[in-house]
Amino acid sequence: MDRIRKLLAVLKTRPARKLTIVSTILTVVIALILFVGSFLIITVNEVLLLEGSIEALPQLMDERARELKSQYTVYRNDYIARGELATLLYNDYSTLGTGERLELVRKNVEALDVTLLDSEGKLVASTSQSAPSKAVSNAYAAIDADPQPLYDPNLDGINSKMDDADGYVPETDSMPMVYDGRTNDGYILMVEFDYASFGKLLNESSSYESFCQRALAGMEGYAFIRGDDGLISGYPSEGLVGGDDEKLKADVEQAFAKEGLEFDLDDDVDTATVYTLGDIKGELHLLVKPPVSMLNAEFMLAIPVASFTKSMIMCDVAILVLVVVGYILFSRYATRSFRKYPIKEEDKRLHARQARKQTWMGALVMIVATGVLASMLLMLEGRSNTAELTMTEQETIKYETEARSLRKSSINSEYSKRYTTRAAALAQLLSDYPEMRTREALQRFSSAIQADYLMLLDKSGNELLSSNSYTGFSINDEKSGALQEWRPVLQGYEQVETPTQKNPVTGEYERTIATLVKDKDGLADGVLIMCINDDEYMKEIGDASLEGVVNSFTPRKGQVVGVVDNESGLFVAHTTKEMIGELAENYLDKNVLGRDYEGYSVYAGTDSYISGVSTDGKTTLVISSSNGSNGARKLNWYMVIAILVLMLLIFYPAAASLCSKYARICPDEKRPQVKGHPMMLFYHGYVTYIAVLALVALLGSAFGFWTEFGYVFSGKWTAGVHLFSIWMALFIFAIFSYITRWLHRIIGSIDEKAYTHTRTFAHLVDSLVTYAITIIMTVLILSVLGVDTAAIIGSVSIVSIAIGMGTQDLVKDIVAGLFLVFEGMISVGDIVEIGGWRGRVTDMGIRTTEITNEHNDVKILTNSKIGDVVNLSKKKTLCTEEFVLPRTVEVDEVPHLVDGYIEAAVESIPEIKDSIELDEITSITEDSYTVRLVYTVNEADRESATIRLRNAMKLLLEAKDAEGDANAQGENKS
Repeated sequence: MDRIRKLLAVLKTRPARKLTIVSTILTVVIALILFVGSFLIITVNEVLLLEGSIEALPQLMDERARELKSQYTVYRNDYIARGELATLLYNDYSTLGTGERLELVRKNVEALDVTLLDSEGKLVASTSQSAPSKAVSNAYAAIDADPQPLYDPNLDGINSKMDDADGYVPETDSMPMVYDGRTNDGYILMVEFDYASFGKLLNESSSYESFCQRALAGMEGYAFIRGDDGLISGYPSEGLVGGDDEKLKADVEQAFAKEGLEFDLDDDVDTATVYTLGDIKGELHLLVKPPVSMLNAEFMLAIPVASFTKSMIMCDVAILVLVVVGYILFSRYATRSFRKYPIKEEDKRLHARQARKQTWMGALVMIVATGVLASMLLMLEGRSNTAELTMTEQETIKYETEARSLRKSSINSEYSKRYTTRAAALAQLLSDYPEMRTREALQRFSSAIQADYLMLLDKSGNELLSSNSYTGFSINDEKSGALQEWRPVLQGYEQVETPTQKNPVTGEYERTIATLVKDKDGLADGVLIMCINDDEYMKEIGDASLEGVVNSFTPRKGQVVGVVDNESGLFVAHTTKEMIGELAENYLDKNVLGRDYEGYSVYAGTDSYISGVSTDGKTTLVISSSNGSNGARKLNWYMVIAILVLMLLIFYPAAASLCSKYARICPDEKRPQVKGHPMMLFYHGYVTYIAVLALVALLGSAFGFWTEFGYVFSGKWTAGVHLFSIWMALFIFAIFSYITRWLHRIIGSIDEKAYTHTRTFAHLVDSLVTYAITIIMTVLILSVLGVDTAAIIGSVSIVSIAIGMGTQDLVKDIVAGLFLVFEGMISVGDIVEIGGWRGRVTDMGIRTTEITNEHNDVKILTNSKIGDVVNLSKKKTLCTEEFVLPRTVEVDEVPHLVDGYIEAAVESIPEIKDSIELDEITSITEDSYTVRLVYTVNEADRESATIRLRNAMKLLLEAKDAEGDANAQGENKS
């Protein structure tokens, strides 16, 4: 309370009030600079992130159009092949009735319906119970106008979608494709194929929702498209479909109507993107409206402002707290460093100059600490933005790869289904008509179904004939080139399909289908092998692989993307084509390769943020330069310089006034007892600040309100000296230092109150704590900064063998110290005599012991040198003292007289009260007795107790003599 009253008294002085007002005003100014500047920086960084997504939209549209064309080609070729197979089957099953033949054809080629028309277009027969469908009629009408065998009534819409990307979505009742073939008997065979599978794929791959999801690229927020009809689509689509959320729709309508600013964030990019702020479902959003002309619609991204301002606010609060901590530390430092206040008026100017001179070092420490830590906090915000860009790009690649993989899987499933259907139809035909098992028939079948070749094996697995030439295949002979995957068909398995693979001889991609051929009794009678050339298929959809995605990917400015084969270590894909085939470790740290990785490292000599994901033996790397935006970096430095200048204006000129007035208010106050130099105030203060910051940052990264430090605590970055590792090293140092300081305080409080042995143990623990924490802290910091501590620790045993003789004394000292404490040979506070040196044990450590003699001289002994010890404090010392008493009583009454003296003398000497007694009367003369007293006392108290006993006995004897003289004078008078 007294300190608080004195502090309030100081604050009431005029200079203190002025300082408080100025400090408050300038702190508010600093806060404004921080929040406004940080908001601009974060907003610019977020806009740059969005710009990267927007720049990728034209490429996205081109890719979607190309994919649609590829997919359409695959489906169209399949329908044509199945139509040709239908015609072939109709012709070959000539012995059956017309209706039976058509039904067999429909089943084998998996068609919707098969219709037979005469040359004039009149209905002959159909698998449908009704009249020919509109699709069949239109296909027949188009025969003369369009010589193509496949009629596609949806083609115009598909071309419109591919060329103009206007958002065309086929209707659910889109007409099926129709193949028209000519039969041997002069009829027209119209085969209708289901359009639904391709239409579904078309819708899924090209809907507005899919486009919005890709454009959002994993960022938090919304993406919206408003078409010419005013309908709004978007992602996430919740609330937009079926009128579920009218408030959301109204907010989006208003957002589209808002006008905003157009500005160029980068000298190299000329953009007309509009930026503004708007409300979406009660939350402020950054609205970005780029012109995407290929959509023929309005496009908008809406990113919640809170998503990129939470961490900014935490960073600004941390810097403000840092500034206030600097105020407090400097004030305490200044008042403790300079207290003298002049009495004479003429000395005050000199006094102020001297105060400024004496406190400039503290001001410098405060300014430097604030500048460094504030810069590191702001730099972390910028670096985390780079990390966000990088990981968002990684998510984009992941999404694109998965989307392409799903599309490829869907196409491949359809592709495989059609081929296996064709093979099964031909195998059934050969089973029903054994006479067709000729080379000419196989050649005709191969051409009709667009197969590379057909081959027939006997039931033993040996080749009988082939559509191209006899090659000597045998399933039982691996050297012949036959695939062992065909063997299950010989054992009764109906069909086996091998995946697409490159033929080592021809270099072409192939897939094979082995189908069981039966005899008239339904037993195995051979195997039909159909080989399909998949070069066109791989060309059309082969880019769905990870390498294909990356090689065609256009990264944001300042980014590169590559794929490394983990086994060979080579780049197998790269957005810079010249890098394909290069050894990745020539450009990257080896720790980054072959594993999941997030963090800063070096790429091609440049400090970069790297996101690496390792799957299926390959690692996808997204690498972003950590340089960031020039404007954002400059603004960071301007903010830091402004803060430092304002802090200097507050404290440096005012230091003398603050110190002088404090000294004037409290002139009689004793100088505070401060351990160490006053500069230690800054050390302890900033260590405490960083330790608390570490705790808050850890909680913030865990609960999502300060995500930037998540990159620090993740520890996935490459070890080395960079921003993240420096932050981690600072946190380790501050936390361990803070823990050490409080452990020392706790041990110190025990030391002050404890008994001797406990105090000794406390000293030993204190020493052990210092050594242990220092070693652990050093190892952790070195490992964070890139030093291979595992190798160092592992080499300790080897090195210790080599230098074992040199470290013997150290080991002896430590072991001896442990035995000294645990055996209780000596303790802190004991009076000992070692090697002729006598004194009190004032400190005991793990390696040395400190002994202070009566002259306050200190001798420090290594514990191993403490051999023969005389511990005078182990037991109480037996002491004797002789006193001369006047002979006033007879000899037999002396013990009673001495007991009286002892009882009076030891009232103030509790150390010997219970042990002092008369030993003997050593001599008797005519005038006096000489008596010897014995007593026991702790060696530490021996000298003090003896002096007090002598003084007490002297006073008693003098009083007795004075009393005797007074009695004698009284008798003479009488």
